[in-house]
Amino acid sequence: MNKEIKKFYSAFVSDYDDITSFNERLISQRLIIEKLVEKYNIKEALDAGCGTGIYSILLAKSGVKVTAVDISKDMVKKLNHNASKLNVKINTIVSDLKNIDQYLKQKFDAIFCLGNTVPHILKTSDLFRIYENFFRFLKPSGVLIVQQLNYDRILKERETIQNIKLANDKIYIRFYDYDKIFINFFMLVVDMKHSQRCLLEEVLLRPYLSKDHKKYLMEAGYRKIYFSSDLSMSQGYEKYRSKDLIIVAFR
Repeated sequence: MNKEIKKFYSAFVSDYDDITSFNERLISQRLIIEKLVEKYNIKEALDAGCGTGIYSILLAKSGVKVTAVDISKDMVKKLNHNASKLNVKINTIVSDLKNIDQYLKQKFDAIFCLGNTVPHILKTSDLFRIYENFFRFLKPSGVLIVQQLNYDRILKERETIQNIKLANDKIYIRFYDYDKIFINFFMLVVDMKHSQRCLLEEVLLRPYLSKDHKKYLMEAGYRKIYFSSDLSMSQGYEKYRSKDLIIVAFR
């Protein structure tokens, strides 16, 4: 499955910052990250599933020593480009999350796993192992913050179209095809300047529910687990209404 994930994200690496509103979020998410850094006294952090580096860069700009890891070498290359352009230093690793223990030596005040990274982990045994690894690499009282789409709501509503975005004369359409256990996640890119140029890729997701995360985190040894609906932690989590699921767990 790792090969499919790499292929999927490599296909969109040149468009990824437009798809995810990178420049806008550098502004809109800055204060949120600064407050998290202050609240949890974060000096060193791991950004697991870093993509092109939006949160790694925001953490670094907040004075945090950041290690960023992603399975896609193309994403990591783009992160390094973005970090250089924005004059921040980030240590980067190319690895899947299941095997990051082979590359890490230090422990962290916080581990971030954001941007719907977790649903790419298709085996529940692998998710448990990853949560165990995160636990092992957290300092005492360290915090794990996970963000994903709220699949409790998504599986209830079963909407096909998840997002449509227009940027730089391209239309980006994200849509789902539901299976019994998994979701086929499709990304369609339509180039409006060249109407014959379309790109369609797909990758498999496992839609973990809030109860699944709580189960595996508790089994991995985390002592306190909280849910929220946004990274600012200002809104409570509503199982069938919240757009996102934010999980905060302490070592």
